[in-house]
Amino acid sequence: MSELVVRKAESSRIERDFMERAILADSITKTAVPLRKLWDDLCSRKSRVVTSFNTGTRGFLVLSERPHANSHVAPPPIDSRNVEILRRVMFGDAQKVAASDLRLSPSSINTFAGQALREMGLRCVPTRVPVVIVMAAHAHYREIDSLVARQSLVEATDCVQRVLSVPLPDPSDLTLLSIAERSIVGLLLDRRSNAEIARLRATSPRTVANQLASVMHKLQVGGRCGVVHWLVTKASRRAHQIDVGSEPTRTTFETDANLGGNVSSWA
Repeated sequence: MSELVVRKAESSRIERDFMERAILADSITKTAVPLRKLWDDLCSRKSRVVTSFNTGTRGFLVLSERPHANSHVAPPPIDSRNVEILRRVMFGDAQKVAASDLRLSPSSINTFAGQALREMGLRCVPTRVPVVIVMAAHAHYREIDSLVARQSLVEATDCVQRVLSVPLPDPSDLTLLSIAERSIVGLLLDRRSNAEIARLRATSPRTVANQLASVMHKLQVGGRCGVVHWLVTKASRRAHQIDVGSEPTRTTFETDANLGGNVSSWA
């Protein structure tokens, strides 16, 4: 076995161990933080995303506590134009419409949105942003204080990292969609590409594309981002309680959380 393979296996083991400890810490925490503050801290670069993952019912975001500890000068906030472009992409605005409004070329929209994501610490295309980030932006721009995330602190290899989690929107009650379409929406929330969805559902990418087009038509939204934001908006209307406190999550990652707990200020 090559040294590279050994290193990758060890890295995977460490990552899996951290995820398991993060899930356990999340299941017993009694602390919650407002998601709108998360958006502020990411845009001001006070916090930086380390990684993100889903468990099936919850979306997790791991944040660096001191993202610029090795620098004597803190970086400037993310350019406000790039933040606005990212917001419009995540909220489902058509690329051409956003480009026209901002007097940019359509190709520039994804470029500037991607730049904002990289400065937040994310390495993904704008159409595959973690749900936690979409919810944070929604809470910020809609001024919704009831949208909160569980917060816990988990030891990593050489530091302590902040872990936030939120319940993923549940597409199972979307009765206007077929069972197959609801299943695809669930995989969309898990940030799967059309090819990955096709492989998991043992169907063709063309079939997936057609089913997604049907979902967008029924929800009256444009694009994958529009679907996710529609679900986030729907979920936010029911956010009347604080999502903190539950029994430990099973290793099958299929147990949802109960509600109840205390809101903490963002440290």
